[in-house]
Amino acid sequence: MSGGRPRFSVVVASYNSAATLERCLVSLEEQLDPSDEVIVADCSDQDPRTQFTRQFPKVRFLRFEQRLTIPQLRRQAVKFSSGEILLLTEGRMVPSKVWAASLGEAHTTHPKAPAVGGPIDHNRSSAFDDAVFFCEYGWHLPPTGDGEAAELSGANLSYKRWALDLCRDLLESSAWEPFWHRRLEQHGHRLRRAGQALVWYHNSLTAGQFFRQRFHYGRWFAA
Repeated sequence: MSGGRPRFSVVVASYNSAATLERCLVSLEEQLDPSDEVIVADCSDQDPRTQFTRQFPKVRFLRFEQRLTIPQLRRQAVKFSSGEILLLTEGRMVPSKVWAASLGEAHTTHPKAPAVGGPIDHNRSSAFDDAVFFCEYGWHLPPTGDGEAAELSGANLSYKRWALDLCRDLLESSAWEPFWHRRLEQHGHRLRRAGQALVWYHNSLTAGQFFRQRFHYGRWFAA
């Protein structure tokens, strides 16, 4: 904590994954300092506040009735964040016990690195779940090791506060993280990966939801 500011602000983008969201918040509660903050931005069909407000009284829940994209959820949550380092994940992810510490250590070791991410693994429960995982996160399957990274996933990612300032217009326009990373690289910065900062993915999408999601994401990128 520096000057009253928490070291970490964790932003969790959440949509229709209540069971995994609970495990995610339990993991964060066990590894973060009391001064750190957790902000959940949610647009699920069911309001998670009715289930989790008592269980996680320190977590700030931002509830949106309209369907928002992951970048739109992040943008809303970042507005309320104040930590020196912003940690990003999703309600479908369960961080490992050393997740925050590993990302924080990498930021300390590499003070000029604007962003640090980590690997993503999954429980191999069905062929469909495997397909969903590899479609979106296959490039981030461990072991990834440490070092410079060509790309990082927004489901397991962290930024120094000054890096957000370089991408403020992209954040405000709800751009996806690859556009942030191109901006940072244009300023001469390099992304890094922390191999121990693992999160576990748990699929909560049906086949219909998955294909609709891919369709809308494709239209957004094309636009």
